Amino acid sequence: EEGMDIPSANAVVRYNAMHTAVSLVQGRGRAREAGSDFVVMAQRADRDVATLEAAERAQANYIQGQFGSGAAAAAQPNAADVAVLKDAQRQRNVVGFEVLRAFADKKTAQGSPVAVIHAFCQKARLSPNFEVAASTNYGSNLTFRCTATVSSPLTFGRVAADGTAATKQAAKDAACAVLVRELLAKSV
Repeated sequence: EEGMDIPSANAVVRYNAMHTAVSLVQGRGRAREAGSDFVVMAQRADRDVATLEAAERAQANYIQGQFGSGAAAAAQPNAADVAVLKDAQRQRNVVGFEVLRAFADKKTAQGSPVAVIHAFCQKARLSPNFEVAASTNYGSNLTFRCTATVSSPLTFGRVAADGTAATKQAAKDAACAVLVRELLAKSV
């Protein structure tokens, strides 16, 4: 780093983090032209290179199977890649299940069951789905039915729960309260 003299560089790419201010200044100083770029590529603890490579290969295989030659074999992911992706999803699920357990054990003030499902999905990097429909009972009372769903094809599959109430929000809360219990049953 120190002592290198590169008279003209419009981009510097660092493949490791700088641990001192001198290292940062020396590295950044190499890209001294106007409009130059300084990029630091560092591995995140929760996203190792093997997991990212496996995800990239799985996506490429899927795209090839859908839009490429159409060969069924091309759409089949490599077993080793699937194992890496499953392991990564399981690790994210563990963090998400901690949120659900804290809520179920009343150890947290997360708020409504809907908020807890959103927190779980954020930690596990999944997407919840809510379908709400209105219906009329025997009288003229309007009720709402909500189906809340979370899917993780690589780990626990699809989990769904229903809730019925007089308002949309109450129906969502009812469905999510059941969904929390159903998901916790999958975590064992």
